[in-house]
Amino acid sequence: MTTAPPRPSSLSRVLDSLADPVLRALVVATLIGRVGRGIFLTVTVLYFTFVVGLPAHEVALVLTLASAAGVLSSFTGGWLADRVPARRLLIGLSIADGLGLIAYVFASDLATALVIAVAVGAVDQAANSTRSAIIARAFTGEARVGARATLRAVTNVSIAVGSGIGALALVLGTPEAYRATIVIAGAASLLGVTQLVRLPRSVDAPAPRAAEPVSTATGSTDAAA
Repeated sequence: MTTAPPRPSSLSRVLDSLADPVLRALVVATLIGRVGRGIFLTVTVLYFTFVVGLPAHEVALVLTLASAAGVLSSFTGGWLADRVPARRLLIGLSIADGLGLIAYVFASDLATALVIAVAVGAVDQAANSTRSAIIARAFTGEARVGARATLRAVTNVSIAVGSGIGALALVLGTPEAYRATIVIAGAASLLGVTQLVRLPRSVDAPAPRAAEPVSTATGSTDAAA
């Protein structure tokens, strides 16, 4: 009776992934950038409530519309990743996401909180779709599954670390602490972008081929891909 080989641990998958240039860039960028997301997720509701001064139903409205914007933009991100260089798209969206997180410190009422939250929610999910397109283009079969599992594990670790950092603002409980923590969250997201520039051009969608003229039996000319 033969026994199946042991499944690699999450740590071993992460370490093995560092050998591939595409996955290495994505892993390091995720490891750094998602710390910012973990910080933000920890403080966002209390920030809206105690610092911005929104009542519970307005906080719920802001978060709901931000999530809805993210769902819609996820399709847009994938669509754009097939038509423009995915590397530049991911870098641009990630920069916008980091700046958007920092912009939360300027939220002062429902209107500004809503605009910022919807923009950040849309940009974040569009970036996720672009990242998925890059993975689908760079890997096949089991390697693709492994790449996604590795990034998921790294994301979970980073968000956990970010949650611990965000808890410091909860302990201090001052508006300044919340704002400083949100700025740190945005800075972490921007720092992760520095690794995305290492992505190779191979992750971009291939340029569409120009149509070639083809003569028909009647002598007319049609275009063929």
